[in-house]
Amino acid sequence: MAESYIVRQIRGANAASQVVLLLLDTPGGLDSSMRGIIKAQLASETPVVVHVYPAGGRAASAGALMALAADFLVMAPGTNIGAAHPVAIGASPVSEGKQSEIMATKVVNDAVAYARSIAEQRGRDTDWAEKIVRESLSTPASEALEIGIADLVEADWRSALEKLDGRVYRRSGEERVFRGRGLQVLRVEMNSREKILNILSNPNVAYMLLMLGFLG
Repeated sequence: MAESYIVRQIRGANAASQVVLLLLDTPGGLDSSMRGIIKAQLASETPVVVHVYPAGGRAASAGALMALAADFLVMAPGTNIGAAHPVAIGASPVSEGKQSEIMATKVVNDAVAYARSIAEQRGRDTDWAEKIVRESLSTPASEALEIGIADLVEADWRSALEKLDGRVYRRSGEERVFRGRGLQVLRVEMNSREKILNILSNPNVAYMLLMLGFLG
């Protein structure tokens, strides 16, 4: 599945890896899978760049929080991010009873706290993070750049890595300088098992590709 694929590569990135690059175009996914991926992102010693790609793509729902958890968030022109209000699989359109209301409130509040904590850790707008959950707010790339959610709007991921060169990210309370020039990029495919499981579990994911960048 996508979680297994991404987590495996993030954890497997060694000292030679300068960057983990995730190209992302998704309507969302399971909360448990999202949290597994985000845990790996936040624990990674190697900087993680998420590029919402290609033009016309989106980082919606769980994908929005994965994008928020990146050290650097790049968005292609014509993409958008947000709409992260939790949706229960198989839930009735009409809530029934007080217990359902209480449960829905608990789920939303938990998602809000999670979104705000991720945004805070990555130095992004926590109020915006709350709105994408509570209000299903979705923001286009140009506006995301203006308000500091996205770090860069760029169509080409190679150019994006070069333009991010010299920017600062944090690890263990320390500032580190990102090096994005002169990288050899290794495209990392899902293994056969992950491909099959991903198709069976979520055929709606439009595009998800992970790459590792090494100094040449």
